[in-house]
Amino acid sequence: MIKNLLVVIYFSCICISADAQHPSVKAVTINSLFPKISDSGKYMGHDTLTVKIIGYQDLRIYEIPLFTFNDSTSGKTVFYLMHKTGDKTGFKTDGNNSLFTQQVSADSIIAANWFSNENLDQYVIFTLSDMQLLSSEKDKETGIVQDVYRARAKKDSTLTGTCTFIYKPAMNTFEATLSKELDSLKQMRLAEVRIVNDSMKYKNIVIDPIPMKLWLEETPVSDPEKYMEMFRKYKKP
Repeated sequence: MIKNLLVVIYFSCICISADAQHPSVKAVTINSLFPKISDSGKYMGHDTLTVKIIGYQDLRIYEIPLFTFNDSTSGKTVFYLMHKTGDKTGFKTDGNNSLFTQQVSADSIIAANWFSNENLDQYVIFTLSDMQLLSSEKDKETGIVQDVYRARAKKDSTLTGTCTFIYKPAMNTFEATLSKELDSLKQMRLAEVRIVNDSMKYKNIVIDPIPMKLWLEETPVSDPEKYMEMFRKYKKP
């Protein structure tokens, strides 16, 4: 229903991490705030989508929630996908167990989900919108930079909003990123994106301003041995 700017910023939230006692095992938690809008255009809050990515050397485990409609267990059950970086295939589990019994196309599963690299790349906001920098502030203690823009979609000038980009100087994690281009331009890690779309008229309804967010932060690996056991299974012939 809402295109360009809204579609571009549909995806919202990330978390990244490393545990001090197990420095070789690191984790990324990707969180997306999915807005809920009524038929009358009213903003009704949001759902949170979360995917955890655990990295060890060149292996990755994706902890992915299963979502179903009208099911109280939706989002509480997860399945695991494990693959080696650079490989197109990987192994998948059924439900919450840690038995990797199914060989699958890892590329296809990742590409079909909202947490794919293409969907997370926030540089696309700059390619599809005219961006006007309103402010840029740097915290003297943390080095964190916050840039605030006014955005107007190029294909539909009625789609406008405010975009906030927050950059951190360094993160002790593997290659997960919200935008390689913006990381390179700022020589920092894009850690969070916040978007608020302006109220707009669509057909016969007025759509409320829609807040969305995408962030990336370090988070501890609470049970590294659990994941190391999974990684060991992958390495077995």
